[in-house]
Amino acid sequence: DFAVTNTAPDQTVAIADGGNGNVTVGGTYPNFTIDVPDNTDTQYTAGTGLDLTVTEFSVAADGITNTELADDAVQSINILNDAVTLSKLANGNALGQIMQWDGANWTLVDLGSVTVTENDGVIGNEVVGVTSGNSTLTRSGDGSQAIPYTLAVATDGITNNELADDAVGLENITAGSNSGDLIQWNGSDWEFVTPSSLIPATTVSNTSSVNTLSTTVDGVTGTGVDIINSNTLSLNGSNELVSTVNGEASTALDITPVITANELTTSLAAGTGISVSSSTTGNNTEYTVTNTAPDQTVAIADGGNGNVTVGGTYPNFTIDVPDATVDTDAQTIALNNTTNILTLGNGTAADT
Repeated sequence: DFAVTNTAPDQTVAIADGGNGNVTVGGTYPNFTIDVPDNTDTQYTAGTGLDLTVTEFSVAADGITNTELADDAVQSINILNDAVTLSKLANGNALGQIMQWDGANWTLVDLGSVTVTENDGVIGNEVVGVTSGNSTLTRSGDGSQAIPYTLAVATDGITNNELADDAVGLENITAGSNSGDLIQWNGSDWEFVTPSSLIPATTVSNTSSVNTLSTTVDGVTGTGVDIINSNTLSLNGSNELVSTVNGEASTALDITPVITANELTTSLAAGTGISVSSSTTGNNTEYTVTNTAPDQTVAIADGGNGNVTVGGTYPNFTIDVPDATVDTDAQTIALNNTTNILTLGNGTAADT
């Protein structure tokens, strides 16, 4: 067994300012205090790739160059996605160079030294020809970098053999010549035709006799029908004439000027003791004539000769004439309703 013993565990430790006078040491072993006063006199300068704002340093824009980067220093975790643009990559040495991983590092190489399946970007350049007996495709070019092989569909190369069922839609059919065109097989090819060429022309004519209308279509005449089934004349609320034919009313016609110019008018005038009134219902005006003094007092008396005796009362009188030398048997008496004068047959007034 070996025993190791520290024979001087408590060694004296001294800490002092290095000589610039800017460090103050206090306390005792093993607990010291070191104070450094604020530095207001030190001047700072930003070096390559750095920016200095007051007392704060930061990496300058484009400050990190190839010089500052160590080999393998940039890892995936150090770069944000899409952060490295093409302008951040170092320039190549020759036109057309590409970057290639050699298994340990990225290196610049010429494109021509890279072995790829397709190096000219032209599809078909590696095709030596089209399938024998197939006229659908054609090949052109000489296979060189300048004139590579190209494949194209031959004129009329797509036939029924290449088309799948229902492959041709309406949008694949060439536009017609006129609006409404149809496509018709003419026996050897499809062609555009107008609808009217598919339907025979139809002739239609109408004839009338008195009130009968007859229609003839393509030489066949149908049964005649009445032109006018009903026709009525009426006056509307404004006393305008309206003609209604087959239930269709015409525009109302104001007939006032015609009636005013050509009609004969009849008027009623009230005479003495007579009054006239009227009332209109619909198109009829009714006139009423009234005798305003129907019961006039009538007095009959002898004319003065004393040979007439009057009896009775109005309107029934009796007149007696005694025998006399004057023949009165053939005389008549008349009453004038206007003057209320009774006149004898000989023309003399009997009384008033």
